[in-house]
Amino acid sequence: MIAQFLSRTTNKRTDKYGGSSKNRARIVVDIYNAIRKEIPVETGFVVGIKLNSVEFQEEGLTNNEAVEIAQKIDNIGLDFIELSGGTYEDFKFKHRRETTVKREAFFLEFADKIKPAIKNAIVYVTGGFRTVPAMVQAIKENATDGIGLGRPITQDFDIPYQIINGLTQSAAEWPFADDYNSALFACTLQMCQAGLTEYSPEKGVNYGIMDLTDKKTLMEYQQVQNEIVQLIAKKAEERKFLLSIIPYQLNQKTFICEGTIPEI
Repeated sequence: MIAQFLSRTTNKRTDKYGGSSKNRARIVVDIYNAIRKEIPVETGFVVGIKLNSVEFQEEGLTNNEAVEIAQKIDNIGLDFIELSGGTYEDFKFKHRRETTVKREAFFLEFADKIKPAIKNAIVYVTGGFRTVPAMVQAIKENATDGIGLGRPITQDFDIPYQIINGLTQSAAEWPFADDYNSALFACTLQMCQAGLTEYSPEKGVNYGIMDLTDKKTLMEYQQVQNEIVQLIAKKAEERKFLLSIIPYQLNQKTFICEGTIPEI
């Protein structure tokens, strides 16, 4: 919702929260001040924000406005600003749609321009980082202060520990690298499995989470996912919706919610 305020594409307001970049960033200022009123800086409570390059990419906007908004947000006292929206490490065009290529190029420029403009907050870049050398290089080149990880975390919840302690040089190979919908389904299921599994020091933090690097597990999961996706499509034709965690390795829990799409 906050992103909708920042983006000129979605923010068509005519009040103090719309129009100029200052007005569109006002909601962030108001929210931050409200948080700090209840939880002062002295408590050590960290407050940050995520900026997605996609929000600045429509209607002919340039990265200059993204920098301007980022500076306004930086000046209010946020602890960190996370930049996302593309793949920083692997900028290869093969097997990518033209729209994806344009988004990736914009993201690289977005991150490279905003980082030098941020003077107070710590900057994290979350954008396809998979190998430790690439993470180290990005920090050494001052492209970012820290690295954000998304999908690799749901496969290996302790990968930050592994990286920091020199136990691995890369994240596990992800089977849905170019399939966002399948990745979303899989990550959601892995997080659900983690939440339902009691932590055991003996078994480790990844116990109870499906391992998609295992071919047998991957094939079984894909079959169940395909069945659910087909069911979702069928329900949509009946003007019904289906919200579901893929029912795979969930101890018989299905997490399916069904309803009717209202007439408009």
